[in-house]
Amino acid sequence: MEFVVVRDQETKDRIAGFVKVQAYPAHDVELTRSEDMRWASAARPVSDPGWKDAPVLIVVCGDARTKKSYPLVTQLLRGELVFDSSLASAFST
Repeated sequence: MEFVVVRDQETKDRIAGFVKVQAYPAHDVELTRSEDMRWASAARPVSDPGWKDAPVLIVVCGDARTKKSYPLVTQLLRGELVFDSSLASAFST
């Protein structure tokens, strides 16, 4: 695991653009639900992340190959969730 400090605005813009693109499918799917069941945020258009213009971004990077060391049942059922959760836990400590 590695922490990368990003100060360059062009790089921050590229990261924000990637995150924004990932939000469109979830937004579009949420809009297919009946209005009384959808998340309130689905009514708003997808926009830039609020952190896009922060002075510094700290990016947590993990090696996805470490998932191969998980017990097989974890790899098959929750590999991505455990990996993401591990990165989040390391960042919050």
